[in-house]
Amino acid sequence: MRKFWIGVFILVLFLLTTGCDLSTPEPTPDSGAIATSVAETLAASQPPTQPPAEPTVEPTAEPTAAPTVDPYTIFAPAPLGPAYTGLIFDYNACYDFDSYQPVDAADPECDFQMDQFGTLSPQNGALINGSNVSFDPPSKGECIDSNLLPDLLATQTDLYLCFQTTQGSYGFFVGRDLQMDLDRLIFDLYIFP
Repeated sequence: MRKFWIGVFILVLFLLTTGCDLSTPEPTPDSGAIATSVAETLAASQPPTQPPAEPTVEPTAEPTAAPTVDPYTIFAPAPLGPAYTGLIFDYNACYDFDSYQPVDAADPECDFQMDQFGTLSPQNGALINGSNVSFDPPSKGECIDSNLLPDLLATQTDLYLCFQTTQGSYGFFVGRDLQMDLDRLIFDLYIFP
C-alpha cells in the first residue's frame, strides 16, 4: 500500500510539474465587445436625440418712433452764445448758414448771397421769409410754418427772419449792424436742432 501512495504522490507531482493548471483560466478582454457595451450604455443614458427643430421666428416689434417734440416749444438759447453772434456778411459774398461760414459763390452749399447793396438773395433752393418778421426770436415751429420764399430781401436790423437752408435746416437770421461804409452786415444766426 505504500507503493500505492507513492504512485499517487508521483502522479500528483507529475501533474504539478507538467504545468497543468487546474484552475479556470482568466478571461481575456474583448476590446470590440467592450466598446459596443460602452456605446450602448451611453446611448441608453442619453435622452433620445431628435433632429433640431426649425428655429421659430418671433415677430419683431415695430420700432418705436422717437418721441416727437412740439416744434413750437423749441427756441434758441437766450442769450445766443458767441458762436451765433457777430458774424460778418461781406457784400458780394455767399454764406453757408449750415456751417456758419462764408463760401465761394459757385459752392452748391451757398445758402444766401449778399449783393453790393446789402440785399440777400437765396441760392441753391434756400428760402427766406421777409413778410412775417418779428422783433422777438421765433420758435422752430414758427419758422417751419412761416411763408418761406426764394425772393430777394433787403436787410433790416433787429428783425428776425426765418429761413430754410439748402440742407433743409430751419433757423433765423437777424441783422445787427449794417456797416455800409465797410460794405458788410454784422448779423446773428441760429439753426434749430
